[in-house]
Parts: sequence; structure tokens; C-alpha cells
Amino acid sequence: MAALSYPRAQEILHAHLHTKKMLRHSFSVAVAMAEAAKDLGEDAALWEAVSLIHDVDFEEYPEAEHCQHLREVLEPEGVDEWMIVSLGRHGYDRYPVTPPETLYERVLCAVDRLCWVAVAAARRREDAGEALTVAETLALLQDPEFDAKFDSAHVYRDVGRYEFPLEQVADWAVRGVRRYAHEIAECRLERKV
Repeated sequence: MAALSYPRAQEILHAHLHTKKMLRHSFSVAVAMAEAAKDLGEDAALWEAVSLIHDVDFEEYPEAEHCQHLREVLEPEGVDEWMIVSLGRHGYDRYPVTPPETLYERVLCAVDRLCWVAVAAARRREDAGEALTVAETLALLQDPEFDAKFDSAHVYRDVGRYEFPLEQVADWAVRGVRRYAHEIAECRLERKV
């Protein structure tokens, strides 16, 4: 595996994504993936950098075309083939791409939607999520008002499909959000050393 540095991933991200909503989500997924990598004995810095650009085509190609244009966006940026393929697979249930195969791909699929929930839970707190808990995040999934807007069934399906316990995936998302609560809230994508 060739390395993609975090600063390079930030450059790519900012060249293609501009809304606070998508920047917040991209950062939350990246830091959750770093937490997962640490627990699973993988390269946390690499997982974080690659995951930062997982939705890089979304603003230009939303919904129905998302993930189908990653190659045309990332190849000119010099992103390695395995990264392009892996990132493309995170939308396989909604788009015509190959299902996730590697550990990285399966974790990304499990974490992706749950990060939306963790960030939403954090944004309801006065501390921006510094003391966010797994219980709070999972409770939001069961809130009928939230579910009406978000369709929580997708989270349960995505996490269950990859055979990770829901609490474990929520823990990865919550640990990332807690560590970077103010950066996520303010859309500052700097990492703490």
C-alpha cells in the first residue's frame, strides 16, 4: 500500500467538497476510521487519510451518481488504484459497484452512516460533543423524529451486514467525534498531534 498523506487528502477534499455538511461528515468518518484502525491493528494514519476523501465526488455527483465518478475525480489527483476501488465500494448497496471485500471497505461501509448520527447527536450538545456517549448516539437512532428525516434502518442494515456489533461501530464514531468535537463543529479539519 502506498501512503496518502493527511495534508494531501485535505487538499483533494477541499478541491471538491465545499459545504459544511459534507466537510463535517468527511472529517467525522475519517476520525472514526482512525479509531477503528487502532482497535483492529491497522494503519490508523492511512485509514484516516483515505477515508477523508470517501465522498469527494458527492457534491458534483449527488445521490444516484455518487461513487460512480470517484475514478475521474481521484485518478488525476494521483490517488492509488486500491484507494479508488475501496472508496467506490462504500456505496455498493445504492449504486452499481462491487460489494466491499477488504476489512477497510467493510469498516467504511459500517461507519459511514453512523457518523451522520454521531455528528447529529454531538450538535445537540452545548459542548459540541466533547462528552458524547455511545448511548446518546444510539438513542438518537431510535428517536422517531430523527428517524423520519434520516431512515435509521439503513444504519442497522449497514452495520449488521458487516457483522460488527452496533455498539462497537458507534464507539468508533463517538471516540472520533469526542476527540475532535470543536473541529468538527467548526469544520476545521486539522488533526491533533
